[in-house]
Amino acid sequence: MVYRRWLSGWLALAAATLAATAFAQAPTLPSGPGVPSSRLSGDWRSSARVTIGSAVPALRPGAATLGSSSADTRLDRMLLLLEPSSAQKQALDAELANQQNPASPHFHQWLTPSQFAETYTNSATDVAAVVLWLESEGFVVAPLPAGRSWIEFSGTVAQVERAFQTRVESLPLPSGVRPVLVAPVSVPAALRPVIHGLVSLDGTVAEPAVTTWNPVARPAAELRTAASLADSEAVTPQLAAQALHLDAVHRSGITGVGETIALAARSNIQERDVAAFRKAFGLPESALRVLPNGADPGRTSDEAVALMSASWAGAAAPGAQIILVPAATTNATDGLDLSLAAIVDQSLAHTVAVGFSACEASLSEARQAFYAAVYRQAAAEGIA
Repeated sequence: MVYRRWLSGWLALAAATLAATAFAQAPTLPSGPGVPSSRLSGDWRSSARVTIGSAVPALRPGAATLGSSSADTRLDRMLLLLEPSSAQKQALDAELANQQNPASPHFHQWLTPSQFAETYTNSATDVAAVVLWLESEGFVVAPLPAGRSWIEFSGTVAQVERAFQTRVESLPLPSGVRPVLVAPVSVPAALRPVIHGLVSLDGTVAEPAVTTWNPVARPAAELRTAASLADSEAVTPQLAAQALHLDAVHRSGITGVGETIALAARSNIQERDVAAFRKAFGLPESALRVLPNGADPGRTSDEAVALMSASWAGAAAPGAQIILVPAATTNATDGLDLSLAAIVDQSLAHTVAVGFSACEASLSEARQAFYAAVYRQAAAEGIA
């Protein structure tokens, strides 16, 4: 499948990806103020409740819900964002600056997810207390991420409404009818210092950054011979390399060898399609790695963006290992968020590409904060 040249945004992303692979990951250097101590006091079992408004999305103008969601509706893989202390946030700001300062001993000394947790997130004891509360409400809690920045848990609408003392209603959206929070959530006041908000249930599913594609009549063998974009029916890896000056980069020996590029995705693909693309345009053979996060979503309506990401990331950095991380969207959580969180918290690659977008105004404050937290952890780990 060959895409027309008006997909220039994807090529620019591919160029940025290759540029990032030029920097090898340096050995890690422990840093920061030390192991976090507990910030909780009192027993959450007998604690009063405190309201958190950050999880409620700003509903679209004219949007009207269909009423209460069914109490037994499954809400799988929800994300609860945790809140570090002000001192930890300031320390992380300083560390991120030092990692980019050539004069600092921490320059390019990236942290592992576990090292990040040891200094810049809540203590294991405090996070365990939040887990106990969620389990006491009947939720099934997934194994904690290494970075301890969020908690993944699953349950039903009834359990969410009872545990968080909120309301969940069904909202018709372009992506289908989805359960959405329509009232603020509350949590035990004793746990509030370490809880930022509920990331899931804001109703927004990111849109793939891809336009309609058209088949190209000319075979790849002919397209490879095109000398310029003006003479070609479609953009090829060779023409993209010329336009973005990647050909000179490749000739200098920077091809991504030894580097990894992870692609956040909501669909699996046929690996033979990527292999055929590489073969058709003379790119070196390189097996795509597919690492589903959770149950394999299979090939979904988002397959095109996943396939294009895998193909063109390999065109920009032909020597790099490309990793596709598909995660299924649930009733509660965008699969893109689950994929991105897995890539960062498992430190799967030095570079991550996200071929989706969403309007910030449609996201709850908690979800915006989740993206900020994920990207700050990624920066500390040296992920571009």
